[in-house]
Amino acid sequence: MSAGASYCQLNANNCVSDGTGNHGDNEACTINVLGAGKLTATDFNTESGYDYVTIGGTRYSGGTGPSNVAVAAGSTFTWRSDSSITSAGFTICWAPDAPRHQFVEDSYAATLALARRTAGMDFSYDFVPGAIGHTATFNGLQIASFQWVNKDEVDQTRVDAMEAALDTDKPTFVVNHEPAGNWNVPATSPPLDNLVMALPERSALFSGHTHISATRSIDVYGTRLEHTAPYPHAWGEIIFGAAKKQRERGMLLVDVSPTEGVLSVTPIDTKLLSRIWPDGTACGGVGDLTMCHRCKNGYKPDDRGSSLNWVTRSIFGANTIFVCGGY
Repeated sequence: MSAGASYCQLNANNCVSDGTGNHGDNEACTINVLGAGKLTATDFNTESGYDYVTIGGTRYSGGTGPSNVAVAAGSTFTWRSDSSITSAGFTICWAPDAPRHQFVEDSYAATLALARRTAGMDFSYDFVPGAIGHTATFNGLQIASFQWVNKDEVDQTRVDAMEAALDTDKPTFVVNHEPAGNWNVPATSPPLDNLVMALPERSALFSGHTHISATRSIDVYGTRLEHTAPYPHAWGEIIFGAAKKQRERGMLLVDVSPTEGVLSVTPIDTKLLSRIWPDGTACGGVGDLTMCHRCKNGYKPDDRGSSLNWVTRSIFGANTIFVCGGY
């Protein structure tokens, strides 16, 4: 707040308001924007034409406040009231510009392109800024996916934004990078459990990260589960330059209904011994193979020759679609 701190109040949720109760006469304050993002009014009621918030040269008054108005870091916006007639006032909240991982965006766009040229395949998706994730519909199935941001857990604010964007009467296929919990240990991301519990039975959470296959019950009845997927290829840990444990390879075959939810989840062996094809490309689409070899297969970066056991795309065929752990 650069001016008028006695007339406007900031809270821990990145919101500013005129304070409790009705605002007063002749109030004025200037609010500094510290980071690029969007401003949205959660409450707005002022005397139309006379008491107003100004953002980027646009005045907001009456019952219509800003909604997803872009602001730059270092900019300001102001509040002014005149000498008569007071109202309930305003609460305006700032949300940072949501990072949108290009790999995720490209994957959704590719699926949409596939659906448009495939008979009987219906797909749509939308980005949910507050959740930093996507909602999607695949042949009637509702999907919710969260992006992994700065290696942080998904918090309740993101979960609330996702829940608001979903039809909570529909079973939902929820996807997150990091498992909310494994082997019946306390969940590391309880808000994700809260989201699944707000959805109908047979909604399920799917995760990766550790890529150690596990199934965890989110509710006491076992009607809402979390499934952690393995990598689709052979996966070795490397410790001090040497490959140690070799984890399983596989994918999860999911039988799911748009109306009944997840009916079964079955592990299948892919027979993939490496994520690198014989032509040197990575099945994850990653251009730099150094981390791929070092971390995913337990080989040194220069071990790209006959030491790797290759398989070809031909073992699957061109029309097979798999759901598996991410990279």
